[in-house]
Amino acid sequence: MNRQLKRSDKDEGEIPIMNYRRQIIVLGVVLVVGLVAFFMSFHNIPAGHRGLFLEWGATTGKLAQPGAAFTVPVAQSLKLVDTRVIAHPFKGIEAASRELLSVKMAGTLNYRIDPEQIIILYNTVGLDFPEKVLDSALLDFMKEVAPKYSINDMLAKRDEIRASAIERLSRNLSRYGILINDVYIADITFPAQFAQSIEDKQVAEQRVLTEKQILEQIKIKANQAEEQADGSRRSKIKEAEGEAQATLTKATAQAKANELLAASLTQEVIDFNLTQKLGDKVEVMIIPSGQQLFLSPSELRRVAATAPAIPAAPAAPVVPKK
Repeated sequence: MNRQLKRSDKDEGEIPIMNYRRQIIVLGVVLVVGLVAFFMSFHNIPAGHRGLFLEWGATTGKLAQPGAAFTVPVAQSLKLVDTRVIAHPFKGIEAASRELLSVKMAGTLNYRIDPEQIIILYNTVGLDFPEKVLDSALLDFMKEVAPKYSINDMLAKRDEIRASAIERLSRNLSRYGILINDVYIADITFPAQFAQSIEDKQVAEQRVLTEKQILEQIKIKANQAEEQADGSRRSKIKEAEGEAQATLTKATAQAKANELLAASLTQEVIDFNLTQKLGDKVEVMIIPSGQQLFLSPSELRRVAATAPAIPAAPAAPVVPKK
């Protein structure tokens, strides 16, 4: 009996302890749930974004600015919407040119969302609008604009097509709150046969350019040879003129020397020089009276042979000495 009383007293003491533990566990669970709910209701909105409030999945008409934002747990949620410029790549957009040839374009579409129309965009299209709206708008634009240009014009008028794309897409997508910043056309792909024709044309143009360069080189070499020949001819002319001038100068100098020599030679000097040139065996030289003329030695001998003998001079009388 005493044992039963002791056991009942012990059980009564353990009941408050168990209740206290349960309270602590419940309080911990509530605290954890509260903390989880608090952190779930706290949102950080970075710069360049807006927060779209949803209540039970529907828009509330409210937007949160960059910073901290709070929502009611379970009932409310927050969607982050990027309002910065976003690059949307596109490729393989196909259309027909003026010649009805298939053309494919690839590039990048830069756009941004108007913060004031985020709710309209979400309600009409949704946040997955790039696949729903942008690609179809680009395809529609290409099918409308491409037939206005020939393939060659597409290459030459790429900036014109780009400006037209910006204007057309801006007008088409502005109703959704999508603003177009720029369109870059990076690549235009043509049919294989046209690409081959372009390559053949480029090869032919390159050959023509090469032939022109060869022709220019030939012309340059011909001009160089002509210049060299002309230079050689001018050099020879100058040389001949120099020789002629030298001959003329020499002749002029000789003539002047002859004049001076003639002026300095008297008849006596000439006779003396001629006399010195006669042979040693010449014994008699007759000079005709009144002439300044030298006869050759043979002539002198002939004259001496035919000339009469010169009589001896009479002897002088002998005078007797006294």
